[in-house]
Amino acid sequence: MKSLSDKVYENSPSSIQNILISLYNIRASKRRYGQYYNDEIDFLEKNKFATNDEIKKIQFERLVDFLKYSKKNSNYYRNIIADDFFKSFQSVDDLRQLPFLTKNDIIQNFNEIVTIPKRNAVVANTGGTTGASLKVFYTVADNQRRFAHVDFHRKKRGYELGEKTAWFSGKNFLSGRDIKRNRFWKTDYYNNVRYYSTFHINYSSVEYYLENLVKYRPRFLIGFPSNMFELAQTGLKKGIDFPASIEAVFPNAETITPDMRISIENFFKAPIFDQYGSSEGAPFIFETGNENYHFDAFSGIFEVLDDEGLPTDEGRLVVTSFFTKGTPLIRYDIGDIVRLKKSDTDFTSVERIIGRESEFIYSEETGKINGVNLNNCTKKVKGVMRFKVVQNSLNKLDLYLVIDERKFSQSEKNNFISNIRQRIGSNMSLNVEIVDSIDKEKSGKFRFIENNVKNQLPS
Repeated sequence: MKSLSDKVYENSPSSIQNILISLYNIRASKRRYGQYYNDEIDFLEKNKFATNDEIKKIQFERLVDFLKYSKKNSNYYRNIIADDFFKSFQSVDDLRQLPFLTKNDIIQNFNEIVTIPKRNAVVANTGGTTGASLKVFYTVADNQRRFAHVDFHRKKRGYELGEKTAWFSGKNFLSGRDIKRNRFWKTDYYNNVRYYSTFHINYSSVEYYLENLVKYRPRFLIGFPSNMFELAQTGLKKGIDFPASIEAVFPNAETITPDMRISIENFFKAPIFDQYGSSEGAPFIFETGNENYHFDAFSGIFEVLDDEGLPTDEGRLVVTSFFTKGTPLIRYDIGDIVRLKKSDTDFTSVERIIGRESEFIYSEETGKINGVNLNNCTKKVKGVMRFKVVQNSLNKLDLYLVIDERKFSQSEKNNFISNIRQRIGSNMSLNVEIVDSIDKEKSGKFRFIENNVKNQLPS
């Protein structure tokens, strides 16, 4: 059921909707950009030329502080971390004494893991690559510090808050009137951001997106790279000469493929500076230029492990995140695969993030729907432990759900299907099945989208 504020927004004219979005973001900014944000920016500025030894020292100090906090304040970790643990805890390698944390562990033990009540928390919801809905609590301090790390990364490329930005957002903010008028964007006047809907980019609408982007002339692009890629491909095919207004492109939520990088950089005439993180609070991996990636060691610990749980150059990523004190992530098996760059001098170098390749399904009504938008279908839907989407024909979609029967009611099912329908439209046939389990790939990675119609798509 839609809230009163949602109904007011939907029934307001576009100009009022822009103002409402601006007012919402003014309120959100007060939570994101406070003293903790400023302190972390100052810390990063002070340590931007730190040596490897200095980085390791600071990283270990932050780790000890985080573990002690978690043991003291989380009922779950009070039992996991032994009383005498810190007596022999001498290095990051000693983390291996602690067990892994999985997404299901968080879902099943959430009330025992969290350290703060909901009323004091910044609540984040994520769909995630396993197709299960996950809710986490951030402390206000940690929420601000996370924003500081992202903004510091972007600041190095000239970005400042308030710069003219085009943002490809996974939020559904358009009304039926907007779609009829081929108006697929809203503007936040306060932050100088124009949000472009990622739900409606298709073969018939892409020209309107491109026309507006050319007129808007943003200095920065932020958001889902698969959508930027689709616009760039079309622009290149049509021979559109995009104005040289953009200084940098900051993709998020999806892996940048070589084809994406080439098309986006060529069409928008700007370099890409990629980043890796997660809504549940994983530490960051930032691209520093020319496809050189580095762990943000001040944001957490990264372990790259083989099937036996031992360090390796290419394997599953296990993270301990310093800025998750509300819902501590300690040795969290996030489900992605990373390949390290062999280096004798830099312990933070990453060659490639393998496990987040962009996937999509296709609707003849709405076009390509990327994995991030599908992940978001489980946000605020209770009881979905895992789901998989299989597309074997252009006019039908099969959904397989693993559920928690205690939480997954008919109402929750209706909400989930409604979220799917918002993305694929009303014409496609939808088959939903409840199953006991969904198998992983041979690699051990769970693939929640299986698209078998890519060769049938219109060119």
